[in-house]
Order: sequence, then C-alpha cells, then structure tokens
Amino acid sequence: MSKRTDEELIEILTIRKDDYQPLALEAAQLEIEKRGIADETIKQVEIQRNEEIEEQYFFYSNKANRTIRFVNSIIDFICLLLLFFALTLLLQFFVQTETEQGATFVAYSLFIIVFFAYYIILEFYFQKTIGKFLTKTTVITIAGNAPTLGDITTRTFCRLIPFDRLSFLFARNGFYDSFSKTTVVRDARE
Repeated sequence: MSKRTDEELIEILTIRKDDYQPLALEAAQLEIEKRGIADETIKQVEIQRNEEIEEQYFFYSNKANRTIRFVNSIIDFICLLLLFFALTLLLQFFVQTETEQGATFVAYSLFIIVFFAYYIILEFYFQKTIGKFLTKTTVITIAGNAPTLGDITTRTFCRLIPFDRLSFLFARNGFYDSFSKTTVVRDARE
C-alpha cells in the first residue's frame, strides 16, 4: 500500500471497500494514518471521485447504440442524396458542360462539396445532423464537451475510410469516432 497515491488509498477505503479483503483495508487505513491524511481531505477526495464516477456512468449509459447510429447513417445518406440532386438540378441552369467527362467531374465535385458541407456545418454548429435531430442524439468529444472544428473535420474525413460503416460491427466506436475522439450520445432529457 505504500506505493499507492493518497487518492488511491482513500478510494480503497471509501468507494471501493467492497472490492478488497479486510486485511488490505486495514493496511490502507494504517498507511493513511502514517501519512497523516486529514479527515477533511478524505471526505473531499471521496466526494470528487463519486462525482467522476457518476459522470462516467452517465456518459457511458447515454451512448447511442449501434441501431440508432445505423438509422442516423441511413437518414443522413438520404438527406445527402436529396441535397445533391436538388443542387444538381439547380446547377444545370448555370453550368453547361460540353462533354460527358465534364459533367461527371462537376457531379463528383458537387457531391464532395455537399458531403463535407453537410457534416461539417451541421455537426460543428449544432452538434447534430438531420439524422441526429430525428433520433435525438448529439456528437460530443470523449471528454463530454462540444467538438471543435478540427474534431468535426477529422470525423468527416474519416467517414471516407472504406468499410468505415462496418467498423461499428467489430468495435465499440467506429473509425471516425476513434480517430476524432468523439462519440454520439442520446440527448439529455429536459
């Protein structure tokens, strides 16, 4: 027990006492007394650790499950296609291409612009895409904060990784969650 930090010793004696045998608890108590840790310090550390545990529990218990994530993907894909087709129809009035290759280039360029604009604008400003609005979920960092523009840009680029959608079948988080250090959680009930 002498190699444990003060916080670890306090946690052993308070929060995790059911995980230890009586002899270990006695050793932790002796070490705390030897170090002269005040009762107020013990209480403060216990309260702080309990709050951290509650926050972690809330975070992990509110993560969106794979089904909701899949529904988000389908809805967002449909929205992307509708937006792309609407802009394609509108663009035909302003851009005339001479060849089929030119039309293909314009179409691919437009789709890439729509793809990045859709995800980056919506997730940065609202922390949600249309799919997430409908399923009442939100993008946050793994620290529980609103993602930065860099986080969202990384997340959006990672969506282009082949088989990214399948990565959710093998891991708790997909590639774009892992690389951008973000996740999707259910909205807090108000």
